[in-house]
Amino acid sequence: MSPETGPIGAELGSYLRNETLRLLRMSVYNQFVPSVGIENRTSLRYLTAHHVRNLATQPAVRLRPRFLSVRRVGWARPLLRLRSEVPATVHGADIYHSPLFRKHWPYGEDLDDEPQHPECPHRVIVIERALHESQLPLHWHEVPRFREPFAANCAKLLKIAEASGLEALEKETEDPALARAVGAAAAVHFLDHVAEIHRLVHVRGATRIDMDTYLSDDTLEVALMATRAALEATDAALKDPSRLAFVVSRPPGHHATRATAMGFCFLSNVAIAAHEVLKRSDKGEFSRPITRIGILDFDVHHGNGTEDCVRQQERIRFVSLHEHPQYPMTGGNPNEHGPKHNIWNFPLPAGTDWHNGYAEAYAEALNRLCSGTDRSDVVSDLDLVLVSAGYDALASDPLAGLHLKPSDYSEMAFQLIHRLKPSTPVVFCLEGGYDLNAIGEAVSQTIQGALRARAEQPQAVV
Repeated sequence: MSPETGPIGAELGSYLRNETLRLLRMSVYNQFVPSVGIENRTSLRYLTAHHVRNLATQPAVRLRPRFLSVRRVGWARPLLRLRSEVPATVHGADIYHSPLFRKHWPYGEDLDDEPQHPECPHRVIVIERALHESQLPLHWHEVPRFREPFAANCAKLLKIAEASGLEALEKETEDPALARAVGAAAAVHFLDHVAEIHRLVHVRGATRIDMDTYLSDDTLEVALMATRAALEATDAALKDPSRLAFVVSRPPGHHATRATAMGFCFLSNVAIAAHEVLKRSDKGEFSRPITRIGILDFDVHHGNGTEDCVRQQERIRFVSLHEHPQYPMTGGNPNEHGPKHNIWNFPLPAGTDWHNGYAEAYAEALNRLCSGTDRSDVVSDLDLVLVSAGYDALASDPLAGLHLKPSDYSEMAFQLIHRLKPSTPVVFCLEGGYDLNAIGEAVSQTIQGALRARAEQPQAVV
């Protein structure tokens, strides 16, 4: 049976196929039926109603598989060699990674098998492979694991924080990295939120938060490692603003609200890093105070969790471009800016591509991010930029409906860096992106565009 002409069941990975059949059996699809209320916001409905209808009426379609084994992904598309497009004078980018990010996976340790869920370890594997093959000037930083035994050490820290407050964690010396990650996470999320994930994983042996957000034995450890990676990348960027950092971590974080894990996410790493920087600045730990942090989220889904975590912090400006309507059905009102007037949402309809709506919205988003105004001639007032870098706005991504190309991310990163003051540290943190054939190239293009822009800034060259 030809992979291009066979029935759809032969074309899609088992996860997508099973989800399609499940949704086709549903008589009501709450998220996209106007006459029915959204009854369960914590459960993903990533396949839109119109996708389901299309699949139901097309017994044979020409689709390349979205969820592929790592072996097959490696041969799916020749990777671009991007080094020649980056001037030799530029410092390069710092890549933060860890083998632990291949954990948090309840479907077996054989990663040559076809992924059973879109948020899979294969995502970081193909990204790292693409970056190695890109020939970009990169500096690799492996984030060390926490000390063993993790579960017992984490439980001890949670008890200390509950009894004596988060400040007590700063005095812990047995595993200071874990103490810092737990303390920083609990300062943004409720302490009970972190403790509940620990209880679910290490006491109850639960396997799911909801029907789409799974748990495994090492979920909390991996989530806290993603937080640690974001913190360490931000630390380094603040010490040397001429450097760029990209954190290749999972699980993503931008859907995790202060009190709820959802949408594949457990801890809002970008929000945690931003709050930690402000806390350290208030203590006088930097040579100059950090007065304004910008968070740019270009994941195709609204960063409802990040917004929830920063909406009361006037020194953090949050800007999100996303498809709407789409999960989590928030961020649809561009005129709602939160109690501190620090929230800017740019909802885009399905089908939007770079030349038809996205580029214009992105330019306006950068204006709001950099100055809080709609003007492009106002100098950026940001002391740090954190980017929730999601790649599910790619046209080939199976979980949404925007139509970006990998090369568009190069232009997006270029415009972002060009809009900032040369001394502004920038840290990209991986969020979504589920087409294993394209995500590696898209991340490589992001870094390439950022490095090209840095090369044009005098302070960024040797």
